[in-house]
Amino acid sequence: MDIFPGAGGAQRLSRLVGASRALHMMLSGEPVGTEHALSIGLVNEVVPADALQDRAHAFARLLASRSGVAQALIKRLVYQGLERPLADGLRLEREALPSMMGSAEYAEGLAAFEERRAPRFPGDVR
Repeated sequence: MDIFPGAGGAQRLSRLVGASRALHMMLSGEPVGTEHALSIGLVNEVVPADALQDRAHAFARLLASRSGVAQALIKRLVYQGLERPLADGLRLEREALPSMMGSAEYAEGLAAFEERRAPRFPGDVR
C-alpha cells in the first residue's frame, strides 16, 4: 500500500534534503543507508552502536558548556529565518545582535576567552 508521509513529513524532508532527493526517497520507498543519509544531510553524524551513548553524552556536555541564551537565540533565528525570505532572515539577525552583545553571557564569554579559561554561564551544570 502506498501512502504519503503525513504530519508534515513531505514538507520537512524536502526542506532538509532538497526536493529531488526527497521525491526520490518518498516515491521509491527504498531504505536509506547510514552513509547515504550522512552524505545528503539527513543525519549529522553516524556513530557505531557501541559508541552511541558515549557520543551522546559528549555532545550533551558540549551543549551544556555553551551559552543557553545564545543557543536559544540561534535556534529561534534559524527556524524563523527558514520561514522568510533571506533578506528578512538577515534583518532578524541584525535586530538580535545588540541584545546578545549586551548580555551578561556575552561579557562572560569574552572574559573567559581573554583569560584563557572555560566560560561559566548561568545554569552551567559542569
